[in-house]
Amino acid sequence: MSRAARLWEASLWAHAVGLLIALLALLWATNPSMAYTSDEGAAILQARHLEVEGRWIVDPVLPEVDPEQRAQPVPNASQGPEGRAYFAKRPLYPLVLLAAGRVFGDVG
Repeated sequence: MSRAARLWEASLWAHAVGLLIALLALLWATNPSMAYTSDEGAAILQARHLEVEGRWIVDPVLPEVDPEQRAQPVPNASQGPEGRAYFAKRPLYPLVLLAAGRVFGDVG
């Protein structure tokens, strides 16, 4: 029996451990400590806002200085009838980031 055939017939646990090792090596190699797009940063901000405030809508920043709300810290934030959210285009993504952050911390 060839080596490849023996690897193919290994138990599911052996394959799962191999996959985990490969994913951890990929995590180490890619160094996921920074955002690659502004949308990714906005989604992270939205996840943190959900964790702290428990809601999607972000209060205006310094409304007494900027009553028209022209200056925004996240310029591409989602605008709706109830207000602004940092990232509401794909709502599942911030929720997944929130869950991953709770389980794995900042690396999640």
